Amino acid sequence: FPAIVEQNQRADGSIVVLGGLLYGRIDALLLGVIATFASSSVIDAVMIGKQSGKMVTIISSNGQAIADAINSEVGRGSTIIQAAGTYTGAPRQVLMCACSKNQISAIRKIAFRLDNHAIVTVGSYDEAFGEGFQDPQK
Repeated sequence: FPAIVEQNQRADGSIVVLGGLLYGRIDALLLGVIATFASSSVIDAVMIGKQSGKMVTIISSNGQAIADAINSEVGRGSTIIQAAGTYTGAPRQVLMCACSKNQISAIRKIAFRLDNHAIVTVGSYDEAFGEGFQDPQK
């Protein structure tokens, strides 16, 4: 669903901008932008849900320092899993951090600031249960 929502936003945005340029009215362009943002926000909430977010996975040899920085700078906790690289056999940590879309950039910057060889992936989740998220009993 997220890909459909993003494609819809791009198509709507293109139509609004082209219409504004064609008719030459800035008020119509601004109204179109506001309407598109509002409708895409509603579609996003209905199709994906309000509880959806992003899961950042960081593979690093400096996992504890990255986890501490994420906690102090972004206010998010993370989980560290001990791992080993299959090619080198070197020890690594895998950090998992559930966050909002707005926090991805800050977390990515922290990871690369503390380990420029880190691997960072971002995925989506629909729901999260537990401390800091939805009540698992509901």
